[in-house]
Amino acid sequence: MKLFNFVLIFLLFIFVVSCSTKPIIEPVPQPNQPYNKPVVDMLQNPLFCNVDADCICGGIDRQTNDCFIGNKLYADYYVDNSQQCPDFCTGIAGNLETKCVDHVCKTSPMIRACTEEAKVCPDGSVVVRQGPDCEFAKCLDVECTVDADCVFESTCHPTKCVPRGQETVKELICTAECRPGTLDCGGSCACIDDKCVGQNYFGG
Repeated sequence: MKLFNFVLIFLLFIFVVSCSTKPIIEPVPQPNQPYNKPVVDMLQNPLFCNVDADCICGGIDRQTNDCFIGNKLYADYYVDNSQQCPDFCTGIAGNLETKCVDHVCKTSPMIRACTEEAKVCPDGSVVVRQGPDCEFAKCLDVECTVDADCVFESTCHPTKCVPRGQETVKELICTAECRPGTLDCGGSCACIDDKCVGQNYFGG
């Protein structure tokens, strides 16, 4: 009787263990079934996908111990979702999304839609918000947006200010005098109404 109970308990234990363990089954085509290539591709290549909905990001790949991004079918069998990689899927700024690009699952920057606002430029033309930061495009006649965009036209006795990068005269030798009508000795550049303007002319 004790032997019978022992065998019964042992068989029950085997049954419980087999039911609680999720089998890893490779999809092998059966003789009377068509070959399911997409399924095989997804299990053999974790990154393979056809559409965005095939992809998922998160968890740890049990095969490589790396943070996982790839297709959902592979993840069902080989990814431990009890562990996560902070910022891996969304980025530190939270601006990444998981997509299928050329049949490869990957993270890419989100494309944010800008508000439909418009800005009227001094010449009457209109610009709209654009780019990843949704900033207004520069007006064609805008020389600057902040004072730092403006510099002296020359390193020697400058008489006006110009947009940075448009300096035309760069003398190697210059006298130390402060000439009247120049921006010597305390003169500065400022951005006023989108234009570079000289201020504090000497003797002015």
